[in-house]
Amino acid sequence: MNDINRIRWLKEVFEIFDHIASHNEPYRWKSEKLDIEIDIFPRVFSPKYLSDSEWYADKVGFMAEGKSLLEVGSGTGLAAVWAGICGASRLAATDINPMAVKNTEHNLALHGLEAEVVNGDIYDGLSEKSYDIIFWNHPFNIEYEPGDIILRAAFDHDFNGLRKYVSEAESHLNENGRLLLGSANYAHPEKIGKIADESGYRLEIVCAENLPLFSHDSFKAELRLYEFVKK
Repeated sequence: MNDINRIRWLKEVFEIFDHIASHNEPYRWKSEKLDIEIDIFPRVFSPKYLSDSEWYADKVGFMAEGKSLLEVGSGTGLAAVWAGICGASRLAATDINPMAVKNTEHNLALHGLEAEVVNGDIYDGLSEKSYDIIFWNHPFNIEYEPGDIILRAAFDHDFNGLRKYVSEAESHLNENGRLLLGSANYAHPEKIGKIADESGYRLEIVCAENLPLFSHDSFKAELRLYEFVKK
């Protein structure tokens, strides 16, 4: 992405997060793609405004049938909920945002699902259990170090969080477990590849699709589901 498009992209991101932050009360939202409803709490990343959450949840949910899943950065818990509906054997979720933790717990309960849900940074605070699949719809942007916790869903400054996600994953994965990442062509793929290499992984695209990213259809992105595969 050239500098002009990057500036436009970041402007769109801040505008979308202004919309997300404008909600003062919980509201119900239906995912047309998944045909389920969830409640969205104030100050939590909302799939109402961006298409990527549904797309990743759809792909990861079906992969998790009969398997244990940890969703990092769970937000509303959409991916964990859908994985549970698809038949995941065990669920866990973490988020650095305390309101997102409450939101994830609420939506899991709404759908009759149980999970370990932890308020922590990436793997912090989790029990000693390991998982067949770990997934994170990670923040696409590195340019800004957010003070507001809701913007942590959009910005991972210099991909420091992603480095922790990859470098510490092995101790939380079962044998032959899969480390997955929701990303996009705009999300500095060269940096993600370098982070993978530094931790002894190669980066593979499991699936990809060009879709409008924002709800008002101003940007199309190639959404990508990556897997970090041990060399």
